[in-house]
Amino acid sequence: LEERGRRYVLVHAGIRGFDEERALDEYDCADFLFERTDYGRRYYEDRRTYLVTGHTPTLVIRPDGKPEIYQENGHIAVDCGCVFGGQLAAYCVETGETVYVKGNRKRV
Repeated sequence: LEERGRRYVLVHAGIRGFDEERALDEYDCADFLFERTDYGRRYYEDRRTYLVTGHTPTLVIRPDGKPEIYQENGHIAVDCGCVFGGQLAAYCVETGETVYVKGNRKRV
């Protein structure tokens, strides 16, 4: 997905066996579903390319433990742990805005 001079690579969890030189269509569907992303690693050298992920709740990614979208190191992680008492989140690639809906469940 490209928007405003930025490229967004959207996957469910991460990219198993990631190699920046490998085309995305060379991966199997399962390669995007279960691999945990290494949020300490920048995946794409081009700083205008972002890896957008879910699967791993941001409250375990963020140093402050907040259930908010994580945006660091070329990553945008949007799973804010609603099912675990966090929030449901949305990120707009056109504006960079974030929207949250608090979950009804108590945080575990």
